[in-house]
Amino acid sequence: MGCKLKKSISSTLFTALMIVTPSLVSAKEPLPFELDSWQKLVHSSGNAAVVFTSTHCVHCPGLVADLLGDRKQRQQGYKILVVMTDGGALDLGKSPYNKADSSYFFIGNTQALRYTVNPSWRGVTPYVALISSAGGVQFYSGSPPRDSLLRWGRDSR
Repeated sequence: MGCKLKKSISSTLFTALMIVTPSLVSAKEPLPFELDSWQKLVHSSGNAAVVFTSTHCVHCPGLVADLLGDRKQRQQGYKILVVMTDGGALDLGKSPYNKADSSYFFIGNTQALRYTVNPSWRGVTPYVALISSAGGVQFYSGSPPRDSLLRWGRDSR
């Protein structure tokens, strides 16, 4: 009887997890950001705003929310990507990161990864890269100025 009871409890728990899990876990699991990832993003993302964040960045969630609002308001077709730079867990259950199109986490030597993105970047977050569909990139420490964001949106079509 004990074995049947364990199977019944296991089966019930499994069923409950299958029902509840999709609402708790994002369908967009974070991807590893490795040495070749930046070049791949630049050449394959089309128009994209990439926000490099870290666990201690208090302004990063607000910046992502602002970009999401800008995209919705202007009905722009750009992607919003979030990259966690310090090995911390990217909380996808917490808005607005879960609304980003894709998320990544640094894997490997942090300094080398930052260097592949921009040799002059010293690791301060938020750090934003606006990628145009032509492969051009503009970098900003903090939030991009509104006029730069508007110009990028127009020029990236």
